[in-house]
Amino acid sequence: MKKSNIFKYTTIIILCALQLIPLYITLMVSLKPMTDSSSYWKPPAMPFFENFLTALDAGDLLRAYGNTFIITLSATFLVIILSIMAAYPLARYPSQLNKAVRTFFISIMMIPALSLLVPIYVLLLRMGGISRFQGIVPVHVTFHLPLAIFMFSKFIRTIPIDLDEAALIDGCSVYSIFYKIILPLLKPVTISVIILTAIPVWNDFQY
Repeated sequence: MKKSNIFKYTTIIILCALQLIPLYITLMVSLKPMTDSSSYWKPPAMPFFENFLTALDAGDLLRAYGNTFIITLSATFLVIILSIMAAYPLARYPSQLNKAVRTFFISIMMIPALSLLVPIYVLLLRMGGISRFQGIVPVHVTFHLPLAIFMFSKFIRTIPIDLDEAALIDGCSVYSIFYKIILPLLKPVTISVIILTAIPVWNDFQY
């Protein structure tokens, strides 16, 4: 084995070990009772699984995971549907208005989401949306729509417009072109948008 490969693999192993150390310590501590004051590095003599049951019961983790799943699924679905419907006319019908709309979406992407935390909280408080699905889901949809619309519109613009014109000659309406021709071609970018939307929504803590 070459020296360069040895150095590369050694570095990778060290980095992986450093990343796994917090996980190892967390696991060891979780398997010990509160009365166990031994070192964090030392495995327990007898695994104590009561901590996990207490966390599930007292922390109501199953309900929390269920709520997070509902929020993530709902927000991702709405982002996909709304962004595709908005991106198609923006990409296929160039005009000064559409150009202004695209510029508006890009400018929204530059606003830090955390800077709007207080006004959004006040707005949701007045609307009765605190700790409710109808409050948090629209917030996530709003923040993820600009990027999704931008990605879909850019992808649709790479699809030759000759396909639309050929379909029009064959008697297809605008809606038929969208659903039968454009929509099936959007699978790659749709997967990307799903990943870029679902993961941040699932991991979100600030909202």
